[in-house]
Amino acid sequence: MSEIIYKQIDQSLKDKIVSVFGDWIVEHDCLLLGDDCYAVVALSGDDIAGFAGINKAELAAPLNGCFDAFINIVEVDDNFQRQGIGRHMISMIEDWAKSHGYKQIRAWSSEDKVAAIRMWYALNYGMCPAVDHGIKGYVYAKVLNPF
Repeated sequence: MSEIIYKQIDQSLKDKIVSVFGDWIVEHDCLLLGDDCYAVVALSGDDIAGFAGINKAELAAPLNGCFDAFINIVEVDDNFQRQGIGRHMISMIEDWAKSHGYKQIRAWSSEDKVAAIRMWYALNYGMCPAVDHGIKGYVYAKVLNPF
């Protein structure tokens, strides 16, 4: 197996990811590109081992003017699971968001993703049960830049 190389996603990499994983990535705005967003891909040779992305969200009053990063997607191909790829991409995302002054980083995952629940916990994310569109799961959050 090839060495894993991590790169920031540009439009051509996004197009490749969509062609391999499906149009749902675009339909659900999973990989946003731009100044307030960050997305990373893990490559093994020409194969996409995984990808992840965040977007900027303003915190609600009374924290107007403060922002956090919301993790839209963390996807690791089945052939590359349990190699630390998801953790590495999240670490890269956290570093980027922290360097851009985001106060915290958040994610959501359904309760059936037991491996994801364990990963978020191991990465020191706080967990809170939540329901999104009728699906039970957890909201995860981690402080990046305290007040």
